[in-house]
Amino acid sequence: MLLLPSGCVRREGRNSDCQWPRTLEPRAANANHRDLTADLEFAEELAIRYMEAHYGPRDLAAAAKAKNHCMGLLLEEIGKERGITAKEAFTSFGKRNGAADIAMNLPFLLLYALAADFAIRRLVARYPPGEGWMTSIAMLLLASMALGAMGLMVGQQWSELAESIRVGSTHLSVRGSRLPVNKHPGEAFALAVALFLGIAVLRSWGKRNVPRPE
Repeated sequence: MLLLPSGCVRREGRNSDCQWPRTLEPRAANANHRDLTADLEFAEELAIRYMEAHYGPRDLAAAAKAKNHCMGLLLEEIGKERGITAKEAFTSFGKRNGAADIAMNLPFLLLYALAADFAIRRLVARYPPGEGWMTSIAMLLLASMALGAMGLMVGQQWSELAESIRVGSTHLSVRGSRLPVNKHPGEAFALAVALFLGIAVLRSWGKRNVPRPE
């Protein structure tokens, strides 16, 4: 919650005319990666607003061309302020803010872990290992894949909602495809399954080490 606001795309100076707002504050010529990334994210938001305001969904090819042209102009303005070329600025375009990604996805991982723990306790109670450990393991494996697939779908919606809040716009455009859970769905599914099975192993290990009354 504390990290997410720090990664929000700036709100002041937004417009639909592809105009880079001038700032009265001095800008560092050699921008660090975080400052340059913030400028590029803001430039992309301006380019998307320009595209939507002047082209909309009528002609997708013309809209995409207009957005790219606007982005090129804004990159030149960023380069002038930062003392770099537009090409140098473009090399950092599209790179995600790691702190913001953690802030966006960590709460969902915690909620998923709680749901997984609840499902595991119910399954173990329904299929106790003492009455047939093969059946218990099979049910846990099936549940891990089912909950993992569900977690992937819900996680994508969660991530897109959080990104909309971060950028301050309901239209993510191509930004949605750069979200980690959308860009790497296979890895996200594997992580969900591994987390489920890891919690199952920890619960099993904990029960084994519970002291029994003599």
